[in-house]
Amino acid sequence: MPPVSAKLRPRIAIFTNDDHVWFFPAWKAALPRLVDRYEVVGIALFRSGPRAGQHRALRFFLTTFGLTNFLMLSTYAARSYLEQWFSPPRTWKALGAHYSLEVKRARSPNEGFLAEWVRANEIDVILISVDQILRSDILAAPRVGIINKHAAMLPSCRGVYPYLWARLKGIPTGVTFHQVDNGIDTGRILIQRAHPTPKHQPLSMLRFFMDIYSLFPLMLPHAVDALINQHFVSPDPALAESYETYPVRRDVKEFEKVERVARFSDLLYRPKTGASIRPQS
Repeated sequence: MPPVSAKLRPRIAIFTNDDHVWFFPAWKAALPRLVDRYEVVGIALFRSGPRAGQHRALRFFLTTFGLTNFLMLSTYAARSYLEQWFSPPRTWKALGAHYSLEVKRARSPNEGFLAEWVRANEIDVILISVDQILRSDILAAPRVGIINKHAAMLPSCRGVYPYLWARLKGIPTGVTFHQVDNGIDTGRILIQRAHPTPKHQPLSMLRFFMDIYSLFPLMLPHAVDALINQHFVSPDPALAESYETYPVRRDVKEFEKVERVARFSDLLYRPKTGASIRPQS
């Protein structure tokens, strides 16, 4: 097979959970930039879990973050759904058809037929937004590698809810695109941006993620180019490696002594794309 550098356009596949609050609008915004630079072949979709799992997730949000935060986060989710409805394409199928992409569905990114599909289509890079750990077969399937976004300044705050843990522990916040390996958020860093904490701007975890996802379509092509060219960023030596898991109610209460999970004003907030993010020094 020819090396990537000898090809006109690297071949890309997207692996994502079937989520319309964050992932669908992020990929819809990113695809115009991706198809302009690369040959995007298809999208593989995965369910976040069975119906019982969704009920457990709702119960977790309610009991961990409290009723007020639960209602505000639910309202934001409803806003996101409505925005997608009034801004076609509205579905993954329609999005795939708009860009002539194959759309596949599976229970897990580790299903064997997906690795075979990646190899058969000579995919160079897989871009992921999934909540499952990838196994060796799919990790080895693309010709160059796999890229993930993590909402933290790696190697700090690997794992889940990185912004909450970073703010609790006084760790700088930001976003990292990294190559995926067989660990959890342990791959080599491709591109990284810090998120400052302005003195006069009301902060919240929800607003942070709104900023991060506004940057997603801008940073993603740079991450792809970095992986193809094998250009990696050295982590900041001042950032200690750490791994965090799911918070409990007392962790959220401690977090809310620093800032809010969500504010009503967040529902009217529109990120100034890129304005709140500065390059890594």
